[in-house]
Amino acid sequence: MKKALVLAIVCALGLGFAGFAASPLSGSWATDICFEPLIAGHSLDVDSFMSVLDLDYTVGGWIFGMTMILDSGGFDNLYFDATGNLGAFSMSSFLDFDPTALAPKFLSWENAAQVSIAGVQFYGLFAVQNVANEFDVYTIGSGAAFGAIGTAGDLKVGAEIDFNLASELSTMWTYGFGYLTTWVTYDCGAWYKGMLSIVQTETCVCWTGFDIKAQFPFTCATVLVTANFNPTDGFHSVTFGFDDINIGIPWLLLDDVDITFHIQTKSIALDWQLVYTGVCFTPYLSVVYDSALDTITGIKFNALTLSYTWNGVTFKAGDIFGDHVWGGYHYGFSATGDLTSTCIYDTLYDEFFGVEVDGDSCCGGAFSAGVYNFFRVDAPVAVGGIFDWQETLVNLEFGIASNLTIRLSLGVDTADINSLCVGFTFTW
Repeated sequence: MKKALVLAIVCALGLGFAGFAASPLSGSWATDICFEPLIAGHSLDVDSFMSVLDLDYTVGGWIFGMTMILDSGGFDNLYFDATGNLGAFSMSSFLDFDPTALAPKFLSWENAAQVSIAGVQFYGLFAVQNVANEFDVYTIGSGAAFGAIGTAGDLKVGAEIDFNLASELSTMWTYGFGYLTTWVTYDCGAWYKGMLSIVQTETCVCWTGFDIKAQFPFTCATVLVTANFNPTDGFHSVTFGFDDINIGIPWLLLDDVDITFHIQTKSIALDWQLVYTGVCFTPYLSVVYDSALDTITGIKFNALTLSYTWNGVTFKAGDIFGDHVWGGYHYGFSATGDLTSTCIYDTLYDEFFGVEVDGDSCCGGAFSAGVYNFFRVDAPVAVGGIFDWQETLVNLEFGIASNLTIRLSLGVDTADINSLCVGFTFTW
């Protein structure tokens, strides 16, 4: 009876806090604590700590946000951002402060604005940044950029002129204004803040570049022309890119052909891709191309993955063959067993098997559990387990109502328990 009463009180509190979502103030508070490996004396000393408070206040169509980050060293970082509309203009601003003792408090102020006129997206960017040199001496610098992207039928054209600011034309062209103004992100165990970057710290906002892009269909391919001008060379380069070229072979595609002209030189890059469809098994194949002989010398079988879901249970497996490198990237498995080139859990692991379970938790919340096993082929006997097993990660998440999630993760390797983390996320 007591357990049922406690559970009812917890659920009622969770549903009550959810009522804050209707107010102008919303946000989240997430905290994670990880303990050191438990091998030496089975202690529970804290290895890492992170707590993130994210607040948003909505008024008059504008969202004013603040993000505060605390870690095991104390107050780590503080961000402010504002996003909204001023008439026909979409605007966003970002302020970055670093409260640590070894860095100045102000780091960056970044701004972006966009307006659509007659189907053309005009945008402007401005940044003031406190930049450190190799001797950790900080200097204030500023930069600005103005650009436009529009379409007319099948033709898409864009241009940007930069004044001491690194070009963002490719970002705007590919991902758009919303991606550019996602100022703070957390990915693969690291924080990424700000999107703009000044070229150098100067007292004047000098012209540093001009870029042009044009894309249009041409017979059996898509053509992308990119030209760059800068104050040093004048005309710097022009690249003619041809994408998705159908050469008449159903299983072989000339994915990219890039022909780049500089003032004195020319280069050609080819990217061949195999065309195949995976069902629950997905093979990763690549064409071996000898650029010196302009010859396709073979087909490389790089990896094989499996993902199959049955009745709320997902079975995942993968195997990487050879040196983990293809297409110019190094691949491996993430902490949840996904094949990736950007967030590799351990570069030595080349086999994986995992199980994930999803279901309902208390009061409308969600429950998820995952067990991920990693293996290393030909591991030394001293560090290898049965079937070359190296490590197992266990992740558990319990949702209480729709605004509270409790996390627990455990790592075990061939020596002992190597990690233990607990955490929660509360949203309102």
